[in-house]
Amino acid sequence: MCRLPATAAVDPGHETKRLLNGRRRQPKKKDLARKLLDLQTQIQTPPATSSPTPTPSPNPTIYGPPPSRPHHNLPALEASRFIGYDRQLIQLLKLLGDSHPAHRLGIQGIGGIGKTTLVLEAAYRCLLLEQFEAIVFTCAQRQRLVGDRLLRRVKRDRHLADILHTIARVLQYPHILAADFEVQVERIQDLLSHRRVLLIVDHPP
Repeated sequence: MCRLPATAAVDPGHETKRLLNGRRRQPKKKDLARKLLDLQTQIQTPPATSSPTPTPSPNPTIYGPPPSRPHHNLPALEASRFIGYDRQLIQLLKLLGDSHPAHRLGIQGIGGIGKTTLVLEAAYRCLLLEQFEAIVFTCAQRQRLVGDRLLRRVKRDRHLADILHTIARVLQYPHILAADFEVQVERIQDLLSHRRVLLIVDHPP
């Protein structure tokens, strides 16, 4: 048998090197077991997901959105055609327009000349054009003029409480009426400040 010197360089060859390197790179049993345990834990435990931050909903106004169509309680027009006050009607419609700054309008005249008819004609035209979100008609008159006759009214809004009741009913907020009278006044005022409302108060001259 021939012994090789200790200093002799022997090339083990490419295949031998690959096998030796593969042996050195094999993980130990403990390392392999730890990796398998970690992998099993990851499979059994779902990844923690943070709950999405809820998007705050827009803050609606206290009285909600305006109606799609104007609410109203206008009485029926007695005449099919309005005659005699065309100039006054045009002037009144201008005063009720968006460009006019006044919040209160008054129509004066002796009884029976057609003030209520003029107001109702203007109100119906505003209703047709949807200039207001609601039109509320209240009347304290005991009688109404129909043609050449005076007819007695079935219902009158004689007191402020009656007017508040009519406003709340037409604007569809009847729950306001369950409160005390002072609270009703405050809530009706607040409601009218959030709505574009034409309020008609027909009272005796």
